Amino acid sequence: MTVRHRWIAASAVIATAVLVSVLIAMTGRSSTREASSPRLAAGSDTTTTSTTGSTSAGASKSQSPGVVPPGAWALPSPTSFDGTDGVGFPHTTLGAVGMGYSSLSAQVNVNPDIAASVVRATYMSPSPAQVQEAAQVVENARSSYGLPPTGPTAATIDLSLEACKVESSAANQVVAGFEGTLVVEGPSIQGTTSDFAKALTLAWDGTDWRIDPNAAVPQPTIAFPGSPQAAGNGWHPCSEV
Repeated sequence: MTVRHRWIAASAVIATAVLVSVLIAMTGRSSTREASSPRLAAGSDTTTTSTTGSTSAGASKSQSPGVVPPGAWALPSPTSFDGTDGVGFPHTTLGAVGMGYSSLSAQVNVNPDIAASVVRATYMSPSPAQVQEAAQVVENARSSYGLPPTGPTAATIDLSLEACKVESSAANQVVAGFEGTLVVEGPSIQGTTSDFAKALTLAWDGTDWRIDPNAAVPQPTIAFPGSPQAAGNGWHPCSEV
């Protein structure tokens, strides 16, 4: 039977502690939806994410910085890749949100090398220690589920993001929140589904959006689309296009 928890990421170092220093508590979320993102097994050299959600004409990729459209958000996809990591997002509010969405979806996985690669490609001037920490976070997560910290495994760690919000927006800096469902499963693991929430500060470096690893931001309160609290808390269904 699937065990459902709430997973709220809470880290002092936003750059890499996506799966570390988390608060897990039993939650009464009522939902018939299940996480549906394709699974990545360790040893794979590509990542693929898939989310569900409607789009609206108001969620155009041509929005100017500072503009937050109503309704569901169709987030821009990366225009190029640094290895397997998506980069190249428009200089718009939704461009910043799309970059955070893409980075989180790729970083939260079962492969430590991929997590480190995402930090190198998408964070603002990451230090070698931050890159190493990204890999260590995944290794620690694997160990907590009784898996070997590195190497191929049939187990999977998947993040399916469902909603996004903008806490603040300026021409060159956007603070965005993301929420979704994290699933950990494998032959030797009882399937665990967790609610996930994370806030990121995205900064424009002159050519692309980057995650600012040194900006401390409070973590958002989970309120999934369809719940009475979602709209009041600023959450919008979101997906890549």
